[in-house]
Amino acid sequence: MSGLLFLSVSQNSIEGEVPSDIGELKAIVELDISGNHFSGMIPRNLGDLQNLQSLALSNNSFSGQIPLSFANLISLQFLDLSLNALSGTIPKSLEKLPLKNINVSFNELEGEIPSGGVFSNSTLQSFLGNRGLCGAHILEIPACVATH
Repeated sequence: MSGLLFLSVSQNSIEGEVPSDIGELKAIVELDISGNHFSGMIPRNLGDLQNLQSLALSNNSFSGQIPLSFANLISLQFLDLSLNALSGTIPKSLEKLPLKNINVSFNELEGEIPSGGVFSNSTLQSFLGNRGLCGAHILEIPACVATH
């Protein structure tokens, strides 16, 4: 399966955690596991999939933080993490990716929304449902309060 380019198992009511060997799909370009009942943390080794252009993990029950390893997804153009239970901050390193679209709506994210890269053109819809997010560059989101 190392030559697999596209994998879509969306809307299949699959339960449990994503197998850790998913990081072995080195050639994969598009991965869609949205609309299932996956739980646990997003596998860090998804960051090893440097050919990946589209990653859809939405509408599952993922928890924990957005993996910092996503900074290694140098081909990634579309990232959908919406409708999960992700917490923590949005990694600033995602600014450097060639993303055209990102959606992290309806999670439990907090902190400042990065302002560079894809985030400079993002709209409120990409961040809705995360009461802890802030950032002045998106008009409808409250500015972050500086703490000393």
